[in-house]
Amino acid sequence: MQPRIPNTPRSNKYSLDELKSLPSSSSIFELELVKDGDLTLLRQTENLQVFHFSGHFQLPRPQAADGVAYVPMSFDIWQHRKGHFVASFKAPKKLSKVAIALLSLATLNDPLLIKSIQVTKSDFNSLTQYILKSGGDIRQYIFWNNRNKQSNGERVDQSRKSGAHLELGEDYKKDLEFFKKIRMLGYSFKPSTETRDIRFRMIDWGGGQFYSPADPFDHEILEFLELFNSTLIPKEG
Repeated sequence: MQPRIPNTPRSNKYSLDELKSLPSSSSIFELELVKDGDLTLLRQTENLQVFHFSGHFQLPRPQAADGVAYVPMSFDIWQHRKGHFVASFKAPKKLSKVAIALLSLATLNDPLLIKSIQVTKSDFNSLTQYILKSGGDIRQYIFWNNRNKQSNGERVDQSRKSGAHLELGEDYKKDLEFFKKIRMLGYSFKPSTETRDIRFRMIDWGGGQFYSPADPFDHEILEFLELFNSTLIPKEG
């Protein structure tokens, strides 16, 4: 989440070396896993800035037969020009964090300003209510407790389900009341201006997965980002 409206980048391309040269980047431990990284501005619309990040990402050691090995990876990032959220897809969590730090430097002049959000149970409930009112439904969930809790004489620490319209089932209602925390919720969301449904899942640390459309248009990503602006940002006043 970005704390303020982003600027238009001064340059169309930023190098990872620019990020690494800053003293504040020492707190971004994931930088050690990435080399030869670049962030390029692809296009701008009234509401979006779209960037492309490419670089080489270090493989986990069990996958690197001869010591350290890197693989090329690239992905796009959509930044809301009038809201608080950015989105990137098909990127490992650690690599995404590095790319977002470079984006934060390019558009907010500080690599540490754009951060992941912690999604609370209350946040999930607001998101769910908005989606259900739009005609969408819940497709998967994981609920959990910090400690095992008694249910029908058994110790239970989590519940996970998948399927269509889970919100209509008794299991969902009972689990929502029984478990203290929501780890993940997956949705099918009907945008206001499009016929194509958006399917995604949201995880409590602020990440997730975008399932479909497989190749979304910019205006569909804008609908996706507007969804979070409408549900996860406290209303002023």
